[in-house]
Amino acid sequence: MTTRLAQSSIFFFLFVSLPLSGQWSDPTMSIDPHEVRLPSTWIEQNEALQSRLRGAPFWSTFRNAHERWQVQFDPWTGTVHRAYGPAIAVEDAPGWLAAQIES
Repeated sequence: MTTRLAQSSIFFFLFVSLPLSGQWSDPTMSIDPHEVRLPSTWIEQNEALQSRLRGAPFWSTFRNAHERWQVQFDPWTGTVHRAYGPAIAVEDAPGWLAAQIES
């Protein structure tokens, strides 16, 4: 009897919850009536511009020291939007960061 009750509970849960699951997977649907979505300002990447920015002294110097790192520049500002790669081991992180900013 308890097995049949458990199965009924599971089916009821699935029957009620599955239609709602679309809200979690569809970014155009919202369950929060107070949610505010800002329009995206990101544009498609211009490979020629990205290549030119990657050739700049700042990134070239960094890339020579950290060969496996990749970068994506913000086309509006010409600054690094995202940089990613393996961890960089440093003994004095604040000092290292200050040196990177100064160079």
